[in-house]
Amino acid sequence: MSENKKSTSYEKLKRVICLHRILRNTNERSGLSGEQLLEYLYSIDEISIDEKTLRDDLKFLRNQLDAPLPPKANKHKGYYYETQDTYSLLEKLDGKVTSGIIEIVAVVRRFFNNHPEDFIGLEDVLLKLEQRSSLISNEPNEYIDFEEVDLQGREHLLPLLQHIRSGDYLTMEYKPYHESLKNLVVYPLMLKEYNNRWYLIAWEEGVDYLSKIALDRIKSFKKTSHQFKYSSNFNIKQHFEPVVGVTVLEGKTIENVVLRSHSKVRAQYLITKPLHKSQRHIEISDDQYEFSLQVIVNPELTTKILEYGADLEVIEPLHLRKSIRSIASKMLSRYKES
Repeated sequence: MSENKKSTSYEKLKRVICLHRILRNTNERSGLSGEQLLEYLYSIDEISIDEKTLRDDLKFLRNQLDAPLPPKANKHKGYYYETQDTYSLLEKLDGKVTSGIIEIVAVVRRFFNNHPEDFIGLEDVLLKLEQRSSLISNEPNEYIDFEEVDLQGREHLLPLLQHIRSGDYLTMEYKPYHESLKNLVVYPLMLKEYNNRWYLIAWEEGVDYLSKIALDRIKSFKKTSHQFKYSSNFNIKQHFEPVVGVTVLEGKTIENVVLRSHSKVRAQYLITKPLHKSQRHIEISDDQYEFSLQVIVNPELTTKILEYGADLEVIEPLHLRKSIRSIASKMLSRYKES
């Protein structure tokens, strides 16, 4: 890439991030005029462009980065975001402008240093961008060290993502653990990562619930013209909201799970790294805290609780307390002295 082209790419990304910041933070529901946007750009970082360049940048935001900038938003009706809560510009940049990732990181790093309050909640994305740029530039970042895990099946991620975006049906060869090879027809909905493993969440022909397909067990897949009926009004994000991990057990409902910590140090760890977004806590003594979660009990929650060993006790519900006690008894029996 020539220096001139790199500079142009860098400046465009800088402007796009600025425009996103302005549109995300504005409370003007009637929209901002082109003149107001140009004034904001100059006041934020002395960015001076003409109206045509502004229109091109806004079009890039909407059409290439899927920003919630409606087609009816224009210089006459004003520019605005339809929603500000569910759109992540950084995720779109990371996914769609991979060839310019080093410039992206440079721009983001500069804006993060100057306006850290605008990136609250996006720290993990920023670190992943930093890591990606190090891999591309062959200049390892000595200040960031990610756990290196060889995720089998990761080569399927980008092709599957493209099929999800295109709304394709797929035929798939899948080999579950301890089972023979299966031939599936699926309609993919989402890629979901949990505990260093990627899963494809999909509707499967002949199955009336969502299938959870581990990418490391997929042998092959391809687009197919074969189709089947599925629940098109299904809200997949709401489906996974009440669980830890990726398992939503059929017929199970949300329960109030109460956990008691018997270690102040471990309690602080649980406070800073919640098991679930519904988690709340109260201090009941100098050494004890109680945590409550509104979740569907599943194997992933049980595993997380067991990670804390004797430091964490299940108080409610009773069936989960009995389950943990049974597991603990089996563990103890294996460690009895002969």
